Amino acid sequence: NGNVLEHKDIKHDMMFNYLYNKIKFGRKDMVQDDINDMLSRASTEKGLSELKEEGFANIDDTIDSFHKRALGITLNLYIQKKY
Repeated sequence: NGNVLEHKDIKHDMMFNYLYNKIKFGRKDMVQDDINDMLSRASTEKGLSELKEEGFANIDDTIDSFHKRALGITLNLYIQKKY
């Protein structure tokens, strides 16, 4: 119905559930594996396009902006391991 806020809420809920359950049960390694796979795929325009279609990348992402955001998530996972 074109409700942007509802769409963003659903995407946020899906991402939260994905991350929360894996981290809760000590499977940060699975999250890191998924991020590494996405980083590899996002190294080409075709791969980034596929990630956009799948909803993992923002529509206006560039290869650089996607990599920066994914690496930020990786850094947060690393910091959480240390503490």
